[in-house]
Amino acid sequence: FTNMVKHDAENMFFNQQDLAKGTTSKIIDKGAGDAYDALWVHAMVHAPLSGVATITIQSSDKDNMGNPETLAIIKLPKEVGSVVDLRLPAGGKRYLNATITGATTGTLSVGLTLDAELK
Repeated sequence: FTNMVKHDAENMFFNQQDLAKGTTSKIIDKGAGDAYDALWVHAMVHAPLSGVATITIQSSDKDNMGNPETLAIIKLPKEVGSVVDLRLPAGGKRYLNATITGATTGTLSVGLTLDAELK
């Protein structure tokens, strides 16, 4: 995940985010259309979470995330070092964001990558 943080910061929903500072990510513009291979979401816990984090990834055609559709729901365990990788389904719209419920404190990273092995 270190390489991803250094080289692809624009593809990070949360970059070592302290959840006490917010549980709604920035909006990522992934461009028009899907890549040849669908993107992966990589999530990792850096400091213990207050509970299991439910990460909802949504997409929209609008840069304000109007009329979003849910692409994926990820359950991330609360323990330090917990990792979840999930391939997004094809057909997502141009803009993506993530929201977290179930955990309000702790630190995590959630980002997009082309390959689950590139962390």
